[in-house]
Amino acid sequence: MNVWCRARRLLAVLVVTAGCAQADMVEMAVTRDATIYSDVSALPLANGSGQYLFAGVNGPNNDGNVRRAMLYFDVLGVLPVGALVTSATLRVTVDRVPFGAPASDIFLHRATAGWGEGPSDPTGLEGTGATALTGDATWTDSFLGVTALATPGGDFDAAASASLSAGDVGAYFFAAPQMVADINTWLLNPAANLGWFMVGDETGSRNARRFISGDLGDPDAEPLLVLGFVVVPEPGVLGLVLAGVMTLVARRIRRGAGSRSSSR
Repeated sequence: MNVWCRARRLLAVLVVTAGCAQADMVEMAVTRDATIYSDVSALPLANGSGQYLFAGVNGPNNDGNVRRAMLYFDVLGVLPVGALVTSATLRVTVDRVPFGAPASDIFLHRATAGWGEGPSDPTGLEGTGATALTGDATWTDSFLGVTALATPGGDFDAAASASLSAGDVGAYFFAAPQMVADINTWLLNPAANLGWFMVGDETGSRNARRFISGDLGDPDAEPLLVLGFVVVPEPGVLGLVLAGVMTLVARRIRRGAGSRSSSR
């Protein structure tokens, strides 16, 4: 085998090793979460620090008001520099369902504006929310008393990044290519990471689901994001590899030339 053939094989091995050896997975709990309520009230409602999240439409007893949940994960703080996400799964846990309610779709939408996880903490079952406090996200404000929403009900992409059908109580999982695209966009532009909205089927009624919040402190049920990723080497890394291979080739050539000269 000549020196060039060996060099090509060595380079191929090094490139594959550099590109694939750091494939890995990581789990991260939700960093912050909250629920907003569409109820028309003398005072705006919120749920920033409660133990539960809600998505969907309440039953007739609550006049068909809508609830939307928001989730944020600090992906940049967990993933290493150069990470490229290849898979994403988001676990959420339903712990309360309206009696006799059929399965209902839940959609995940990429948020396009920031929002606050304020101090509001409803009592009881939390389905009716609590009076919003400064810093809470509400139906009309990203941060109560600071920033109003461009669109009442939340600023988010109209197209869903993922969806699932939620039936009875238990764990459910969002997983779709657009979630991977969302996260890779956030890694390239951290300011764009504003989290996701979790929105129910709002064309129906009495289909709201209650989910476990990160504030409950139950790691087995709180929202959990599981990511598969690879660390993409910077161009300079492969350049160093190539330089090393070419140095090896040059040395072999010089040695070969020296051997031929001494044998004459």
